[in-house]
Amino acid sequence: MSDGNGSAETRRTLRQLIVHDLRSPLAVVLGQCDLLAMRGNLSSADAASVEAIARAARTVLELVDRAGDMLPKTEGATPSSRN
Repeated sequence: MSDGNGSAETRRTLRQLIVHDLRSPLAVVLGQCDLLAMRGNLSSADAASVEAIARAARTVLELVDRAGDMLPKTEGATPSSRN
């Protein structure tokens, strides 16, 4: 059986993974898509591909944010007790 401290540490680690380790690479992808789009020298097919990548990254970022919001931010908190 696991104790409360192990569960809290697991939640903290999972929250860190979701909030930082997934959001940071997604932010880089979105930033690069913006830079490519701003160049203005993409073919229409390439511009459509960049927009599709950005749209998918924004979708995943929204999912990551929602998942992070469901995890307790402080030790001992539950998602329903944070409101």
